[in-house]
Amino acid sequence: MNYRQSIAYLESFKRYGIRLGLDRIRQLLSSLGDPQNNFRSIHIAGTNGKGSVAAMLSSILTRAGFKVGLYTSPHLVDYTERVRINEKDVSKAKFALAVEKVKKVIDKLPDMGLTEFEVLTAASFLLMAQEKVEIAVIEVGLGGRMDATNVITPILSIITNIERDHMDILGNSITKIAKEKAGIIKPGVPLVTGEKKLWRLLHYICKRQGCSMSGTGGIEVEFVPLPGRHQVENTRIVLKSVQVLRKLGFRISKSQLDKGLRSTRWPGRIQVVSKKPLMILDGAHNVAGANALVEYLKVYHKKFTFIVGMQKNKEIRKFVKILKPLADRFIVVQSSNPFAASNKFVAGQVAACGGKTVVAADIKRALSSAKSCGSPVCVTGSLYLVGDVLRSTCQII
Repeated sequence: MNYRQSIAYLESFKRYGIRLGLDRIRQLLSSLGDPQNNFRSIHIAGTNGKGSVAAMLSSILTRAGFKVGLYTSPHLVDYTERVRINEKDVSKAKFALAVEKVKKVIDKLPDMGLTEFEVLTAASFLLMAQEKVEIAVIEVGLGGRMDATNVITPILSIITNIERDHMDILGNSITKIAKEKAGIIKPGVPLVTGEKKLWRLLHYICKRQGCSMSGTGGIEVEFVPLPGRHQVENTRIVLKSVQVLRKLGFRISKSQLDKGLRSTRWPGRIQVVSKKPLMILDGAHNVAGANALVEYLKVYHKKFTFIVGMQKNKEIRKFVKILKPLADRFIVVQSSNPFAASNKFVAGQVAACGGKTVVAADIKRALSSAKSCGSPVCVTGSLYLVGDVLRSTCQII
């Protein structure tokens, strides 16, 4: 199986869509010898900031001399971005071999209706076990309690924050969403969180699970490696997590911590890909993300052309309303995400907010149209859309 064939195999499971639950992934991993038990792990949930925190921790632990695995989602350009070893994407050859090994096991099992994410998670855990990583930083895919990654027993759990998102799956109240994300909390495993609104609920769950809980109060930040005011709190979460890791026996010096932060890279999140003309890519896809993006864009004191594409289950109108004060116009385009909302629907939501709207047939036409507007450009609404831009051959950068 080559890399192209491995991707085709993974994508064949998209027919099952999103199906939360742990029975299928547990059976698959058991048949693979439970590779997730061969390395220590850090488990990260939260509405926003999971990837940023994961990227910072991976960078710091790598500089501290550990062999570090990093599992995140989604990817922007290549699937190999989702599995990194010491800050480098796993090779396409190794990725394909891991998927092939998982396929051989699946072929012997009854059809369980495995999802793409479950098969990918199994292959990723197998890869990290084969690479003999000492510590893996694992980002939750969706929610927490019933997410495929929640088969690990980590040494540290992290919940960045809790906001309204994926309400069609996780629940229509912030409390229900919090309980789903808190499902990663394990007996005796310390929790670090930046969440403040639901502190009491998380504290109650931790007390019931017999584990400690730490917030970010009193943590001083000297350097923030990623753009945006919201990254200050993400950095506090990382600094507190390092404190906990040190208590768990991890030797991480101040110098290694600083080098790790300064070396952190996390594409697609307030990423300035061009200054002349100004073009910013940001995978914000919910209300909290939109607020963070607008807070950053205000420093330019300019109106932006927003290229926007979003998923069907997002609060599109609320998202657009937040962007509108900074919008010269909106160019609506459908991303490659199979769950993306149609151009017509998104354009209708933008029009309902009073926004000037242009509909583009594809990302190339959207970029071309944006270039002719003369105003700075911001691509947002979906990490898949950001990935589409990065893959495009006509980037205006």
